[in-house]
Amino acid sequence: MSDETKDYFKEQALSGDSGFAIAFALLELADAQERTALKLGRLGFDGPSNSAGGLEGVSLSLEDIAKAIKDKD
Repeated sequence: MSDETKDYFKEQALSGDSGFAIAFALLELADAQERTALKLGRLGFDGPSNSAGGLEGVSLSLEDIAKAIKDKD
């Protein structure tokens, strides 16, 4: 959705139009959900062609540490 359309919805919502207020709130919620999904995707494994995500990197580091401890014995 274009910024102009979203701005129009916001203006109408702020002017007291309850229908536009609900629609604008849903647009804001959708944007927040999209940002959240993007951030969560960066935490985990995003597929074989991408670099390791945050959780995968931690897992690989823990695996390396466990191997090093095992090899010391």
